[in-house]
Amino acid sequence: MGVHFFLTTEMEVQGGTLVTFSGGYGDPVSWCFVLIGFPCSYFFTKWRFSQVAVHQMKMDQVYEVEVQWNGKTAKCHGMVDSGNQLVDPISRKMVFLADRYVIEQLIDEVVVDELTMDQVATSMDGLPGPVQDALRLVPFQAAGHAGQLLVTLTVDSVVIHTESGPLNVQKPLLGVQQSSLTHDNTYQMLIHPHAMVRGKSA
Repeated sequence: MGVHFFLTTEMEVQGGTLVTFSGGYGDPVSWCFVLIGFPCSYFFTKWRFSQVAVHQMKMDQVYEVEVQWNGKTAKCHGMVDSGNQLVDPISRKMVFLADRYVIEQLIDEVVVDELTMDQVATSMDGLPGPVQDALRLVPFQAAGHAGQLLVTLTVDSVVIHTESGPLNVQKPLLGVQQSSLTHDNTYQMLIHPHAMVRGKSA
C-alpha cells in the first residue's frame, strides 16, 4: 500500500521543500481497502467483544471451591451449571461433577485411573477401603446417548466461597470426570445449581 501511494502521489519542489498532493476522491486501491477492510474490521471487533463478554460472564459465575473427604482437602474453581439437575434417585443427594485435577488431590493417581465404569464393574474389590465405602453409581442421561451410570464418591462436604459467605453442602456426591472440563482450565468443577439457592448450609 505504501509503495502504491508513493508512486501515485503527485510531488513537486516548492522553495526547496518537497510537496505532495492528490486530488479527486481517491483511486481504486484506496476504495478497495475501504470497502473490504472496514467490514472485516467491524466483524472482527464485534466478534472480539462478544468473546470478551462470554468470558466475563463465565468468570462471574466461577467460585472458589473446597472439597473435604477422608481428612484431605481439594481446592479448585467451580462454575454453576444451570443445566445440571443430576441427583441420586435413592438418597436425593446433589451430584457435583469434578475432573481429575480435583480427584487427584483426594486419591492417588493410580486409583483415579480405576474409577471408570468398566473398571468399577469388574474390579471394585481392588480399590482401597475408603474409596469402596464412598463409591456410588448414579444413573444419568446424556444428550444423544442412552441411560448410563456415573461413578461418584460421597465426600464429607463441598464448600463454595461466594461474596455473601461460604455455602456448605454436607455429604454430596462428587462425579468423577476423567478428562478436563475445559480446554483452558477456567474451572474444574460443575456446581449443582440447587447448592446456590439453599442458603448457608444444604
